[in-house]
Amino acid sequence: MSERNRILIVSGGIAQPEFVRRHWKAHPYDYVIAADGALSLIDALGLPLHCLVGDFDSVPECLLEQYEKKGTVTVERHSPQKDETDTELAMRIALEKNASSIAVIGATGGRLDHFLGNLHLLLQPLDKNIPCVLLDEWNRIRLIRGGWEFSKEDAFGTYISFLPFTDEVSDVSLEGFLYPLCHADLKKGNTLGVSNEQAAKRARVQVGKGILICVESRDRQQRPGTGIETERRNS
Repeated sequence: MSERNRILIVSGGIAQPEFVRRHWKAHPYDYVIAADGALSLIDALGLPLHCLVGDFDSVPECLLEQYEKKGTVTVERHSPQKDETDTELAMRIALEKNASSIAVIGATGGRLDHFLGNLHLLLQPLDKNIPCVLLDEWNRIRLIRGGWEFSKEDAFGTYISFLPFTDEVSDVSLEGFLYPLCHADLKKGNTLGVSNEQAAKRARVQVGKGILICVESRDRQQRPGTGIETERRNS
């Protein structure tokens, strides 16, 4: 694989076709993985596909056979009686491919249990220091350990929220935001870090201990973008 190996995972949850099409045109990937039912969306949009994984309980058999016969797509079939979700199987493949960055679309809409499971999947690339986000029309979600830098030119939306992923996130500092913090502790059970805004051209969050959930979001009336960003690794 190339040194810059950007991987897109399209999960089987709800994803707006127009957002996926716009995102792909503006942000081409080196490798695309479809998790189970996402195959129907990718096929309808005519997007390139490199790997298809899942138990295929939500894929039309005729469509699956069509891709199996192509020979250009790796098809990894699993039993429905498995421990992992289809999205976790796709994440495992992305990590095995030594991704330089990972974006997951179709992982936030629909069932909340699946969304929460997908949020926890972000821990796997975080532990390997691989930038990874969950994307939809209105949100870009990542986990942060150590620190992260934000640039206005890469802004996804108006709001940036920080919530503790671990029970406590200590020594949190926010610089360049409308509501700064200085060596604060964020604990589960309060909303101190919700709905901040970037005030400076460049802003930074620094974390002493623990892991933050970062949600960049826009209101519904704002025009959805593509979720493009310059990679800025945790540090």
